[in-house]
Formats: sequence, C-alpha cells, structure tokens
Amino acid sequence: MEFVPWSILLRTFITFVALLICTRVMGKQTIAQMTILDFLTAVAIGNIGGSIAYHTDINPLNILLALVLFIAFPYLASYAS
Repeated sequence: MEFVPWSILLRTFITFVALLICTRVMGKQTIAQMTILDFLTAVAIGNIGGSIAYHTDINPLNILLALVLFIAFPYLASYAS
C-alpha cells in the first residue's frame, strides 16, 4: 500500500464538508438536550467520517451512503414515534 497524501487530503476535505452539511441538516443541539439515540448517532457519524479519510481501499461513495443512512435513520425513528 503506497502513501498518497493528496488522496487523503481530498478525502478528508470532502468528509469535512459532508459532515458539516449533515450537522446543519440534523440541527443544532446541546449535549444536555441530546437523547441517547442522538448521541449514538453522532458517534457513529464521526466514525463513518473518519473511515472515509483512512480507509483508502474502500470506495468513498459506499461510506457516504452509510453516512446518509445514519442521518436518515434518526429522522425516521423520531417521525415514527
């Protein structure tokens, strides 16, 4: 596996932009207002975002799909309840 700094830099920038958009879509909440589902979703989204930058052997579109799904599931869960 070779070191490709430009690829990692580009993937990290794209991840930052995607996470910024996701947090704007999800809305602002303080830690005190978060439910356990919100907290777990935030941790999972951070993990998925890190995976885009570090796992260069995985297609970034697959990881972005996982990111979008982790944004959609809490909305569906809150809408269903």
